[in-house]
Amino acid sequence: MPRVRVEVPSVSSAPGTEIAVAFLDDRGGSVLLCDYASAGQPAAGNLSPRPNPFVPWQFTRSSGYVLAPRITLQPDGTIAGYVNDNEARWGFEGDDLTFYARSGAISTRFTMRTERYGRQNLSGVLQLDSSVRHILTEIDDGIAGRTWQFWRREDTALLLPRVVLLPDGTFDRPTHPNESRWAVVDGRLTFFDAGNTVTTIFDPVHMANARAEYQGTFQPDNSITHMLSELDLDVSARLWRFWRVVGTQKPVVIDDKVRLLINGRVDGHCHPNERTWGFEGDNLVFYHEDGTATTRFSTLRTQGNVMIHEGAFLPDPAITHRLEERSAGVPPGSYVSWLVPER
Repeated sequence: MPRVRVEVPSVSSAPGTEIAVAFLDDRGGSVLLCDYASAGQPAAGNLSPRPNPFVPWQFTRSSGYVLAPRITLQPDGTIAGYVNDNEARWGFEGDDLTFYARSGAISTRFTMRTERYGRQNLSGVLQLDSSVRHILTEIDDGIAGRTWQFWRREDTALLLPRVVLLPDGTFDRPTHPNESRWAVVDGRLTFFDAGNTVTTIFDPVHMANARAEYQGTFQPDNSITHMLSELDLDVSARLWRFWRVVGTQKPVVIDDKVRLLINGRVDGHCHPNERTWGFEGDNLVFYHEDGTATTRFSTLRTQGNVMIHEGAFLPDPAITHRLEERSAGVPPGSYVSWLVPER
């Protein structure tokens, strides 16, 4: 591996990054160092200086606790849909969207900003308690055309591993007769059976990790809660934690910060068994350096709106490999930069 020469670097903003620092290596080439946020943020460097405040937002803590399911920031500086002395008004400090307490003091300054799936996602520490991180996620009421996972909360049973709700009120694949049609009725997503009887009425959308999730009571049996979680199928835009699971043994982390590069290479993990990646149908696959498949991730599930791919390690099916989405909406405890060869 080439060694980086320590000297004054060239700093710029490369396409797709906020900061790019170029160093010369000892082989006469160069190595490009980009900031951590850009490594997992496709829109970094292309965002407008300020977020657009005049959209509906969901206000949560990073723990997932919902402070307000839907708020709007009014042009006069007030906040509609939420009443609390700590968030009495809003404005901008520089380009950072900021909440102010009733006393006028800054309560939360949203200093981290990303964009996912066309939705703005803002994050900032509560100044009154640095252990609390606040999240503002733009609410997108669009349901049709997105890919969802339909499951039962009580036993996490997958009813439909992936399904698209079509604009005409049908589904893109065969479903149970209890879910024959969908519509938005009085502002709430509703499923109907083959006889046009309501079977599930979903609660207002919950935004988690910048993705939409609905839950609703199954009307024929109120002990059952149905979940509809938005799937993120863009694996190259995420950071992943790579696990090995063997039977009932405690899962072992193989590598903590893995990226699947758009050129098919696996970054952050170096082993001949996982040299490249690709898709076979709907399944993510890892390949040996000789081109043979080594892990076929046949299961995709959501857990707290975190994407998890699982599949058997083909040379030894007793081993299950798991890719778990890393750094979901909140920066991890460690700082990471990525070395990206320019050529």
